[in-house]
Amino acid sequence: MPAVDQDEALRLAEARFLPEHTSATVTAVEGPTFEFRGELPAWRVGFDDDEHRAVYVDGLTGELLTVRSDAWRRFDFFWMLHIMDYDERQDFNTPWLQLFAGLGVLTSATGLGLGLLMLRLRKRTRAG
Repeated sequence: MPAVDQDEALRLAEARFLPEHTSATVTAVEGPTFEFRGELPAWRVGFDDDEHRAVYVDGLTGELLTVRSDAWRRFDFFWMLHIMDYDERQDFNTPWLQLFAGLGVLTSATGLGLGLLMLRLRKRTRAG
């Protein structure tokens, strides 16, 4: 089976995913990006709809690999901030996250210890 060309990728993307749009751009995916980290070769079919959707089509099989939109891009940005992985946006075991998680546990333990100490001091002052 021959590889999927640019026109075939556009036809497949429109057949499987057709938002309201007036035009679409088809570009070859050269390497992994923030939006797409799948198997290559692949095609990116970008639609000019209200959500700026992009459909990724496998360059060999024509399979629809993934769909990205502005909502997904916002989610991915906040996910990156949440897991503190500013390069790949996939590793949730970064040194930054471990540091802040450790500080959170230390702060909680300190608060719990101070709370117990305050209860003990209140009992002593009431009894004495």
